[in-house]
Amino acid sequence: MEGDNGKGENKGRKTRMPACGKDAALSGPPCLEGSGKRVQRQPMPNLPPVRVYLYQNCSTCRDASRWLDGQGIEREEIPIREKPPGVPELRRMLEIKGDLKKLFNTSGMDYRAQGLKDRLPGLTEDEALALLAANGNLVKRPFLLTETGGAVGFKPEEWRRLFGN
Repeated sequence: MEGDNGKGENKGRKTRMPACGKDAALSGPPCLEGSGKRVQRQPMPNLPPVRVYLYQNCSTCRDASRWLDGQGIEREEIPIREKPPGVPELRRMLEIKGDLKKLFNTSGMDYRAQGLKDRLPGLTEDEALALLAANGNLVKRPFLLTETGGAVGFKPEEWRRLFGN
């Protein structure tokens, strides 16, 4: 939707406003209490650059994007299927998560079709990361990286801690 901050500065740019109602649980209080009017949240100052890999048809990814909107967090959204995270990003997430299996979308069709439940334990770390980098369907989503941390999947409590709020 088109957004305007009242000063005409956003004219012509798309800004994402959190929805009122049922999405409030995901994005915090997006409406003035009892008014039903939307509130423009200011981006949080001094946040590190944020990259989030999403799949547009994934409801969890949409929930995560709405949550980020509600927190006023600017980010680069990257389509995970078309442009999966590279090996350096995956390696960094592995350092954060500590478990290679946590980077995989274990409920996905590609994971099952490739028999990764049985194959993954026999792969080297480099082989597994190369597999993930070559096929975004295998990567657990949303896949969020900041300069100071990261997360796979969307758990609002974990994301709140990551952003310090």
